[in-house]
Amino acid sequence: GAITGDPDYESKFEQAEIHLLEQGYSVVNPAANAYGIDFSYKDFIDMDLMALTKCDAIYLLKGWGKSKGARLELQYAVTVGLDVYCQEDEESESSYSV
Repeated sequence: GAITGDPDYESKFEQAEIHLLEQGYSVVNPAANAYGIDFSYKDFIDMDLMALTKCDAIYLLKGWGKSKGARLELQYAVTVGLDVYCQEDEESESSYSV
């Protein structure tokens, strides 16, 4: 999901994390990586991609297409064959691999 430019991103990511934890998933929440630490945008992207290397799937929050970082993470996930799940698809309980 989008972080840059979204003043409510922390809440959105936390809600998604709780939702996934309740379903039994282990969650890496990129919005919770470094609260209060002054990293550059590149640093956050580097950390997010490094964390994604240890994941089996990616979960895209609503509006992810507006985020350059989320699109980059999706491209990585597709390239290495991770499962891709999308919050928008949950109502139909569908997921997809791209």
